[in-house]
Amino acid sequence: MGLACGGGKALLLELAALLCLLLSAAIFRSPAVYAQDSPCLYSRGENAGMWSPRAPTPLGAALRKAIAAQNAPSPDAERLFRNALSEAEKLPDTDACKAAAFFFAAGFYMERGEPARGAQLLRRVVALDERILGPESPRLAMDLSELGTFAGPKQTAQADQYYARALSIAEKSQSMTHFSRILLYCNVATFYTRQKDYSQAEHLLREALESANALPPNLKSWASNVRGQLADVLVQEGREAEANELLAQPAPPFTPASAPGTPRPQSLSGPLADLDRAQEYRNEQRPQDAERLYRSVIQELQGTRDPGAQFDLANALNSLGELLHGEGRDVEAEAALLRAESLEEQRAEKRRGPGQNFMDFGPLVSFYADVGRLSDIEPILQRALAIQERVLGPDNLDVARTLGTLADTYGSEGKYDAAIPVYRRVLAIQEVKYGADDPRLVFTLRPLEEALEAVNEQEEAARVRARVKEISSGKESKEKQ
Repeated sequence: MGLACGGGKALLLELAALLCLLLSAAIFRSPAVYAQDSPCLYSRGENAGMWSPRAPTPLGAALRKAIAAQNAPSPDAERLFRNALSEAEKLPDTDACKAAAFFFAAGFYMERGEPARGAQLLRRVVALDERILGPESPRLAMDLSELGTFAGPKQTAQADQYYARALSIAEKSQSMTHFSRILLYCNVATFYTRQKDYSQAEHLLREALESANALPPNLKSWASNVRGQLADVLVQEGREAEANELLAQPAPPFTPASAPGTPRPQSLSGPLADLDRAQEYRNEQRPQDAERLYRSVIQELQGTRDPGAQFDLANALNSLGELLHGEGRDVEAEAALLRAESLEEQRAEKRRGPGQNFMDFGPLVSFYADVGRLSDIEPILQRALAIQERVLGPDNLDVARTLGTLADTYGSEGKYDAAIPVYRRVLAIQEVKYGADDPRLVFTLRPLEEALEAVNEQEEAARVRARVKEISSGKESKEKQ
């Protein structure tokens, strides 16, 4: 009996010790482990290590409201971000959600032209990262990169220090995702390009391209984004032949959307997959589900200023705007489309040299045309022209296409006197680029003829009509041969 009691006592002591150990692990586990479990930090998929505003807490709700107001855009956005920051200040410095709130608020203040306020918040993010995640965290590298962007061209020495430290962390990291590495390297490459350190920019972009090629199929389009940025660097180095060869590489194969009800592979996740799925919902006449996904993508992409992510964000906003317009919610639709157009203008301002889809303002122009607000189209096209002429040059075909849209808009408004000189300028660019007898000129000559007749310029209209006939006859004779 005594032996049995002694054995029971020993067992109780062992259980007590084990319980104490488990409690200690729960209470004193490392902050980094706690942070990885935080609802404010994605821990799986292509978004691993990215800040998330989805926490089911008062702060999460406040952040979502603020980001939605920012996307609208709404005059309430600043007040809502102040509310979110007040909620964040209630949290201890060991809570990753506090850093997330500062991060999203920093992006808001940067966007509204208050970089000093944004940088102040980002410095707090970096300090919290080091405490919560550790000095070698990939998330810390991303936030240091953002801080470098805020320092920008006015504080190049400081920006260089932030970028150097971010790259040092990335080079050592075994856990940084390909997606995060691409964002980081492309951002730092932009800085070095502005400093005319093309060799460093090229090195980083080739590293980014290697990571982009390792992405799952739904994210392969990022390889095209990186190639475009790398081509810009090569052009600025005078290596146009290499740039053209790089851009001529075939695009990644298109992965068609699965049929309704078909299970999607687990690797398809993240914002681009959500955009794909939202389009499927629209095709299936499920607008509420599509809208929910579009808004989710917009929130996820809001916190970055990477050109590729801005392109995807603009796509999401345009798609949401078109969906809302189809449902008769034109006030909301216009807000989303205006936001997308603003992002396209910002992205276009940063481009140099060759590239694809220089500016996409078509959805907003189509919206205004559809609701009969043709006069609202003109300032959009004028702003686009100013950017395109400055970045691409006055004789670029992208400029000609925008001019053609402007001339068509003038014609639809009955402003034929304004349309005629614009059509003539389009024609001059096309003649140089295509040749004087190219059949593509007909699409400019015909509306020019109509505009000339409308203002009773019959002689010139007759000459344009004869030229159309001559070009069309030449095309027919070539086809017979």
